[in-house]
Amino acid sequence: MTGFGTAEGDVGRAHVSVEIRSVNHRFFNPSIKLPGSLSKWEGDVRETLRKGIARGHVTLFARLDRQATDEVLRIDEERFGAYVAQLRELQQKFGLVDKLDVGTVLRMPDVMSAREAEEEGTAAELVAIVEVAVRALDEMRKAEGRRLATYILERLSVIEEAVETIAARAPDRLTEQRDRMRATIEELAGGVALDEQRLSQEIAVLA
Repeated sequence: MTGFGTAEGDVGRAHVSVEIRSVNHRFFNPSIKLPGSLSKWEGDVRETLRKGIARGHVTLFARLDRQATDEVLRIDEERFGAYVAQLRELQQKFGLVDKLDVGTVLRMPDVMSAREAEEEGTAAELVAIVEVAVRALDEMRKAEGRRLATYILERLSVIEEAVETIAARAPDRLTEQRDRMRATIEELAGGVALDEQRLSQEIAVLA
C-alpha cells in the first residue's frame, strides 16, 4: 500500500531530514539513499525499515543540513612557509623595504581553505529518526486502508441491493417472457395447437 513519512533530527552536529515513500510490492524491496557520511550505517537503516514495513517497494532518502558553524578554516602551513620564503627572496632581490606581515601571506592563493568539521554522531541517532518516519508512513498507510475499506463496503452494499432487486424481479420476468413467447408462437402458428411441454422446455432454457 502506498504511503509517505518524514522525520528530522540531529545526528551529531548535523541536522538530518529523512523521507520514506512506499508503493505496492509483493515483497520487501528497499532502496536507501544516504549521504556519504551516513552511508556507513546503511545496514542499520535497512534493518529498521525491515522491522517496521512488512512488504512494499520502499524508498528512503536522507538529506544532511550542515550549519555554517560546521565549517572550519584550515591553514596550509607548508604553502604558507613557501610563500614567506619566496616573498622574502623577492624583497631582497628588488630591495623592498615593506614589512612582511601574516595578513599578506594569508591572502595568497590556497593558503587558507574551508573544510567540513569532523562529524560526530551514532547509528542510534540516525535509526531513531528513521523510526519516526516509518511510524508516520505506517499511519498514512492505515488511513488509506480505512478509506479503501469504506469504499469497498459501500460498493458491496450497492451490489447487494442490486442482487436483491434482481432476485425479487426474476419470477415476474420469467412469467412475462413466457407470456411473450406464447403470444409470438401462437401468432406464428396461425391457430395450430402448441406443444406445452416443448414450450416449457424453451422457457426453462431461457431462464
